Amino acid sequence: PSVEEARMHAHDSSATFNAHNGAEKKRRLLLASILVGLALVGLIVGLAVGLSGTENSNVASVSGTDQGKPTSPPSGQQPVSTPTSRPFTVRAEKIISYLLENELSGFSDVRTPGTPQYRAIHFLANEDGMAMDIPDPDVSTADAFEFLERYAVSVFYYALGVMNLVSSGSTCEWYHTFHNMGGHSTNIGVICNGQRQVQEIFTPNLNLQGTLPSELHLLTKLAMLVISDNRDVHGTIPDALHKLTELKYFDLSSNNLTGEIPSWIVKLTALEFLALSDNDLTGPLPDSMASLSNLALLALDGNGLTGNIHALENNTMLRFLYLEHNQFEQTIRNTTLKDLTRLEHLDLSDNKFHGDSGIPRHFFEIPNLEVLDLTDNRIKGKLPEDIPTNKDMRSLFLHGNGLSGSIPLSIQNLSSLNHLDLAQNKFSGTIPRSIGNLSTLFYLFLAVNDFDKGPIPDWVEKLTSLRDLSFKDTQRTGTIPTYLGTLSNLILLDLDRNALQGSIPSQLANLGNLSFLLLNRNQLTGSVPTEFASLDKLDMLLMENNTIIGDVSLLCNSNDILEFVTDCGGATPEVSCPLDCCTTCCSDDQTCNDDALLATYDPIWEHSYKRRNVYDFGGNTSFPA
Repeated sequence: PSVEEARMHAHDSSATFNAHNGAEKKRRLLLASILVGLALVGLIVGLAVGLSGTENSNVASVSGTDQGKPTSPPSGQQPVSTPTSRPFTVRAEKIISYLLENELSGFSDVRTPGTPQYRAIHFLANEDGMAMDIPDPDVSTADAFEFLERYAVSVFYYALGVMNLVSSGSTCEWYHTFHNMGGHSTNIGVICNGQRQVQEIFTPNLNLQGTLPSELHLLTKLAMLVISDNRDVHGTIPDALHKLTELKYFDLSSNNLTGEIPSWIVKLTALEFLALSDNDLTGPLPDSMASLSNLALLALDGNGLTGNIHALENNTMLRFLYLEHNQFEQTIRNTTLKDLTRLEHLDLSDNKFHGDSGIPRHFFEIPNLEVLDLTDNRIKGKLPEDIPTNKDMRSLFLHGNGLSGSIPLSIQNLSSLNHLDLAQNKFSGTIPRSIGNLSTLFYLFLAVNDFDKGPIPDWVEKLTSLRDLSFKDTQRTGTIPTYLGTLSNLILLDLDRNALQGSIPSQLANLGNLSFLLLNRNQLTGSVPTEFASLDKLDMLLMENNTIIGDVSLLCNSNDILEFVTDCGGATPEVSCPLDCCTTCCSDDQTCNDDALLATYDPIWEHSYKRRNVYDFGGNTSFPA
């Protein structure tokens, strides 16, 4: 996604959300906005910019790399380095008087050497080649507006340590351009509109440090404010920002901000995109969130927010709602968020949502809902018996609740599912054959449930797109089917803690992408197939607590397995394994490798709900994908 698409979102909401009246186009444009502060920034900055400290630890210096080189501001002016302390000049005193008379900055801020305001004043008074006239007391004049914009941006840059962007050129030229390997360019810093008014501040992932200055409120034409992925940006969100009434795109995610979400946020009624993810914010949601009637995306995930989410019940324009990894607590009822019929992503995972009525049917009736994630809550009850036909839902994550009863046959009505995670619940009965009709499944997790005893279902053979398959601790019996060797896309196969018998089928060696094979804690016999030597991507092989025998030297010599656990310990080991190959050797007379390793799939919106480049098995056990 391009920055231009993201900026289109901020400049023209109707064009962004309704472009060409096409649903697919709309989704691409909004997802471009979603990713701009994180995934896009990682691409741009990772390929295009190196960051290093200067002699002052509060300064971020931007420099180019072989793949991406910043160009100087168009003015060609050199950045100005302003001393932290110097005598006041007559011009500086006039600027200070103007700011104090109009209550635009605090007295101690402008008078204390080294503050961002102090340094900005001295730049404007002594170093600025433009030498703009100090405005008359009336702050509403055009000259005053231009002067205050320059002052506000100066304060912002000094506050967060990017004063190398401050120069004697026009304020609209205070940016760097970065070029990535794809030939695209991105402006980092200030972006102006056609009237040469500051309309955007775009400073993601630049190692900024400091607190947000209240002087940002002087940028009254600001439509986009992105200060994301800067872990040394701390403090609270300044109250003065409530004056930015034209703000549409507000992204302060992945910083170290504290305090509560300010109640005045509901006054920013033009907001379409609000992302405060991955900070240290606490407290409840502000009341009257419905005042944000244009809000299409709300991302508050990864904080310590508490209370309920009733304040969002009337935000009917919401399309993307991310509240995961907080401490929200509320009973899930048949009326919860029922009026949010435009939702495309709903993520309430890892909170304290509870209830005994199961998963509301209306969640499956939302016409464009692609992602429903209720993982790791306290929801009990059942799935709806009559799940309606829904061709839009791609991901259903209900992992780690207290859901019970049978999985309904109507699960097949979610015909476009790519991800189905029902692990760690209390589902019972027979695993329905109708899951075999979900031909687009990539990930199927049914682990740790109370299903009836039975073999690995034969319908799994039809799921040829599967990458991850987990039947861990589901009372599977019989033998391991040879047809599993035809699922050529499998990366993970988890059959741990069942009652499987017989030998390990040599056909599993046909799984050229297989990286994680968990066969431990079963009743398997025989030896490891010699064909396994061809599994050159195998990172984890767990076979302990079986009756497997033989020498695995050939497997060890052919593969660099990072986690290999088998019954190679004790006085009479069942398996002969070279010391530098098996990472843990178990024996029958001891507890061994008893950790509940579960190949969870914890998707996040910043990665478009695709598996990140890691397989996490809990604890300290993880592997690169």
